[in-house]
Amino acid sequence: MTESDNPSRPADGNQIAYDGSQIQILEARESIRRRPGMYIGSIGERGLHQLVYEVVGYAVDEHVAGHADAIDVTITADGGMRVADNGRGLPVEPEESTGRSAVELVLTELSFGSGPRSRHHVSGGLSGLGMCVVNALSDRLSVEVRRDGFRWTQEYERGVALAPLTRHEATTGHGTTIVFRPDAGIFETTRYSFATLTERLRELAFLNAGLAVSLTDERPERPVRFRHEDGLRKFVTHLNPYPVAPAKWVYEHGPRRSENGDPAPARPRGSSRAEVHVPRPVPGVDRTVRGVGRREFPPHAA
Repeated sequence: MTESDNPSRPADGNQIAYDGSQIQILEARESIRRRPGMYIGSIGERGLHQLVYEVVGYAVDEHVAGHADAIDVTITADGGMRVADNGRGLPVEPEESTGRSAVELVLTELSFGSGPRSRHHVSGGLSGLGMCVVNALSDRLSVEVRRDGFRWTQEYERGVALAPLTRHEATTGHGTTIVFRPDAGIFETTRYSFATLTERLRELAFLNAGLAVSLTDERPERPVRFRHEDGLRKFVTHLNPYPVAPAKWVYEHGPRRSENGDPAPARPRGSSRAEVHVPRPVPGVDRTVRGVGRREFPPHAA
């Protein structure tokens, strides 16, 4: 290799020092804004909608933990997003090591996402870190928390808090509302698709029985609301375009048992299935539709 091929030596022959001065330590906000694709997949429509999914994911986890039953999602008139839930509300107390409110840490620090005991790691996404990413990639974000008998608010600009968390009037309500507007200087487009959001939110309502999810477009388009008590069963019915006779449903969740009530032979660990048995032949439809909600893992090593 010649000197000209050596990346550590410039064309004039002077050696570039490779030492501690060459190492950059990026703050969470700077790291996210410099390489957003590492966190949300892209800066196109996919990444744009992922911002919404991260905030909604927090609210879904509140439902899974048993503390929320409604999520209201709104595309605001200026093209931003508003996500409100009736969960417990983000924690507002100061964190001991920094003195900053827990709300601010969740929205600004990657290291203050959901821990393993928080239950905020169920619905997917960035496991609690997504709120920080959404804040960093928004030109404006405001948070309202209804918790501990008061209403609390804080505003941010491109991930930087404009003022400390502020306590307002007393309230008996509870929950969190996040309003944000994606940064047009980062994303290729900042226009949200009502159809894309509708499809995703409908699926969340199917997969979380009893959770009411509403979507409103103030640009404007018609509002929609999803709620399915039957959950996965209703999802399969929605996916099946063919009319069928009343079906026999078999949804296995937990220990399997035979017809006489005795425990059935166990499946490989980590497998589950949901089946719909169609009682008579239907053109274009197999008698047994398998694989809905199915997840298979390789057998554990002996």
